[in-house]
Amino acid sequence: MSMNMAATLGIVRHYFDKRKGAAFACIGLGAGVGQVTFPALLSTMLTDFGYKLTMLYISPIFLLNILPPILFKEQLPLNKPKSAKVLFHSYLSSFKRYITPFFLLNALFARGAQLGILVLLFSHISNATDNQTAVISYSVIGFSILVSNLLLTLILLKFRINCFVTQIIFNVCIGISCCIMAAFNEPIVYYICSGVFGFTHGGTLAIKGALSIHVYPTEAIEYSYGLSEAFGGIGSFLFPLVGGYIQKFYGSSAGLYFLGAAAALGGIVFVIAALIRPQLWIPYEKRKADNKPATRDNELKIGVNNDGAENGDDMTHANEKQEEQGDQNQNEVTVQA
Repeated sequence: MSMNMAATLGIVRHYFDKRKGAAFACIGLGAGVGQVTFPALLSTMLTDFGYKLTMLYISPIFLLNILPPILFKEQLPLNKPKSAKVLFHSYLSSFKRYITPFFLLNALFARGAQLGILVLLFSHISNATDNQTAVISYSVIGFSILVSNLLLTLILLKFRINCFVTQIIFNVCIGISCCIMAAFNEPIVYYICSGVFGFTHGGTLAIKGALSIHVYPTEAIEYSYGLSEAFGGIGSFLFPLVGGYIQKFYGSSAGLYFLGAAAALGGIVFVIAALIRPQLWIPYEKRKADNKPATRDNELKIGVNNDGAENGDDMTHANEKQEEQGDQNQNEVTVQA
């Protein structure tokens, strides 16, 4: 399933030149639909049929992933790297940019913490209340992800939003909602916070591609996004593992506190980056467009100054010629006299 997701993201980057943010949001929309329907479906099937038969019955659904690639029209990349060495240098060039360490840390902390929350939250709610509350909470998360992805997809299709600021807000909200669920063991708290977590988690999935467009130039998006996915994969392995050990030895609430703090830290990393370089609040393409007129004005000013200097030099040469001509005329008059 991880390889399938990586291939899907690669296809979107390959086939969409415009509205890539909306295309990534559509992927998250499909994920939201699955997270709405599958928790309740699997819970019922596990109760009625057991694990073995449930996996047997559910596997044909995953075979549906074969159908979309059949419909794709084959198209080779326009800017395909000439060699593995060129590809390697293209990835290395992304590390030379100021935003890259912060971008990768955000992927590491935020992505890993969100997956860890999804993994550990069910057991935490089941232990604190009952299994039914956990199932309802997960259905609320899935429905919120669906609403968030649908809403942000429509927004990205019609408007431009500041994905950098939105990512910070979503990461902090995820951390706060997770800590609240760890502190209060009430079903209504789980339902409300699950809705907040699902909406913000779905939002981070929807704007994930658009965030790369915000902080990177067009030619660097492909490689920066690949690095982001790599660090997100590392975080998705480490944080559920560490959170699980913390939950085992110190209690389920401690594991959620840890994951909530990690998710919030993913947003704080961006805040630190923007405090050092405030221009990061502005999308890269807009910054580039704003700098062009200023550069043109400077060139015009330099041209005016150069023209003025040339005109001044011409006038100086003319005066010198007049003086020389006057001296020659005076000498001729003296000789004639």
